[in-house]
Amino acid sequence: MAGVLYLDVEGGRGGSSRSLGLLITHLDRFRFRPIVALRETGASHELYASLDVPHRHVAGMPAFRPGTRKNTIAFGLFVAGWARSGAIRRELLSIMREHGVDLVHVNHEGLAVLGRALARAAGVPWICHLRNTYPDTAWARRLYRLIATADGHIYISENERRHLVELAGLRREPENGIVVYNSAPGFDRSAPPDERFCAPPGALRVLSLANLDMERGTDLIVDVAGELKRRGKTDFRFFICGKDSRNGLSLRSDFAGMLRSRIAAEGLEEMVNLVGHVTNPEAALVSADILFRPRRQNNPWGRDVIEGMAAGLPIIAMGTFQGFVENGLGGFIDPEFSKQRIADHLVLLQSDPGLRERMGEFNRAKAARMFDGKRNAAMVEALYDKVLALRGGAMPRMPKAKLDAC
Repeated sequence: MAGVLYLDVEGGRGGSSRSLGLLITHLDRFRFRPIVALRETGASHELYASLDVPHRHVAGMPAFRPGTRKNTIAFGLFVAGWARSGAIRRELLSIMREHGVDLVHVNHEGLAVLGRALARAAGVPWICHLRNTYPDTAWARRLYRLIATADGHIYISENERRHLVELAGLRREPENGIVVYNSAPGFDRSAPPDERFCAPPGALRVLSLANLDMERGTDLIVDVAGELKRRGKTDFRFFICGKDSRNGLSLRSDFAGMLRSRIAAEGLEEMVNLVGHVTNPEAALVSADILFRPRRQNNPWGRDVIEGMAAGLPIIAMGTFQGFVENGLGGFIDPEFSKQRIADHLVLLQSDPGLRERMGEFNRAKAARMFDGKRNAAMVEALYDKVLALRGGAMPRMPKAKLDAC
């Protein structure tokens, strides 16, 4: 039985850790022994306790996630955090020794530097799970070149694989890389709606399910609501779920506060609701009529889209990739954001319940084919087998001097 250390950046507060929880739920525990290190606390702790999976909150694991701006400052903060993280790295290596870890699975690109350092110190292979398409900057290219050195790669769609090749400057994709779509839970659409998502009779409930920041385009929801109000269409209710991902760093502002100010200034309090982080996204999804994924990048896929499809919701998203949501069949995909065009889609969906139902059923059937947890876990297990076979599969005894040097 091989021990696998999973490095989780969100602790259940975001899509990457939620996806990891579903993967571990379906993992063959007779062949693989999961151990999870969580950078944050959250719903994942309860899940792993219920599964009897060893897990530990390791606060302060250094992470670097490049963005469109202020990368020099962000990288400087990462370097400073790394310099202070010696005790954290020794704790993680101690966990690896205690549980006999044979493989490190980095569940988010932001922890790639840490994952590679741990794997090298322990003499074991590492796998990076690519879940994002970071903006093309010098900082992102540097990170992707490091990620390209992993012993294996898991991509949540074909787009992340292509993005790694481009930003790392590779002639061809790395060996031992597979596309494994995230798994989706089951949904009971007959369940009563969550009281936080109640709306007046006839009002269409539009859900956004992602953390709040400018790059994710959360503020674009306010633009759409304002356009609908201008048309006299106030029978829509937008529910924005997620935490302010800009909180916790002094160089970043209160994005949620900015949204509240805009909503109040434009008189949209009845139409737009900031719900905050939800620990049970299923309740939000079964309470909604439509999932809206606003983005400033070409990125119409992700955890929210997967679960929206599985819940049988029509989806509106930005971009060109139709591997998940198919334009006109499962919702609407627009190459670029236009508040007028999004408002047109919403008005059409409100006026045609039959169209909403057909799109929702199309998504539900497609999700059942693509996002099956057991099948996806089996694909990951096959990659583990391949990587471990290439590296011998056994964890060598780690000298104390090596541990202290990490």
